[in-house]
Amino acid sequence: MEYPTLDAHGHLAPKCSSKDLESSGAVLAMTLSLGEAVQVLGHQEPNIAWGTGCYPRIPKSQETFDIKRFSDLVTKTAIVGEIGLDTGSRVPLELQLKNFRQMLEVIAKLPCLVSIHSYRATEVVMKELGKKLN
Repeated sequence: MEYPTLDAHGHLAPKCSSKDLESSGAVLAMTLSLGEAVQVLGHQEPNIAWGTGCYPRIPKSQETFDIKRFSDLVTKTAIVGEIGLDTGSRVPLELQLKNFRQMLEVIAKLPCLVSIHSYRATEVVMKELGKKLN
């Protein structure tokens, strides 16, 4: 039996369709902001599973993050992602941490798949995840 390919972490334009992916298989598509997550709601594509994300490298995504909106959106998409921390970002780590901690509070109560960004911040991400496990 031949299985289709699966990209477990892709960034697609919100207008992307399964037709655009005919030769490449299925994608777990991470949104970069809550605004992007809103744009993909209702898109029923057989080869794309959209996520709700707040990318740590995008200042506007981090500055406009709203926990109530995030809480609502994560129940409407297939995956949570991409969220996390990035010490190479122009976004202050304090703001990233504030938002990431709020996101972890929400997803800790849900059965969901999560894609976590940890560029140059793996130790800090692991510390935050450890706090959720204790």
